[in-house]
Amino acid sequence: MVVGGILSAIGAIARPADFGFCWLMAFMFYLSIALGALFLVIVHHLTDAGWSVAIRRFCEHIASLLFPCLAILFLPVIFLSPKIYTWLTLPATDELIRARWPVFTCYGFVAVSAAFFGVWWLLTSVLGTVKPV
Repeated sequence: MVVGGILSAIGAIARPADFGFCWLMAFMFYLSIALGALFLVIVHHLTDAGWSVAIRRFCEHIASLLFPCLAILFLPVIFLSPKIYTWLTLPATDELIRARWPVFTCYGFVAVSAAFFGVWWLLTSVLGTVKPV
């Protein structure tokens, strides 16, 4: 793990855009697992099925326990966002882009991401029995 961490740091310094794309891809993979588990918890609460208790508990654990780890692992995406997302640095030339321009900035990206992580935390703390560490 130490060697992998050192090689990742070298890759982040040498080619930050490529490192950012790879990090984003890995992050989205694990995020899809956590949010998929949260989706199953929401569906189980909506249907109130008795058979799903064992599956629901497992999904509650996945959704709530992966939240703090993925919130920390999202930090490189924030720091490398101008390299990953080119639309963050483009000028607002079109009227449609100008109308949405506050979201298409680095600060807007961070604010929307924080709001989504807040909704995720709220859902896992309300629906799940496992509280995030």
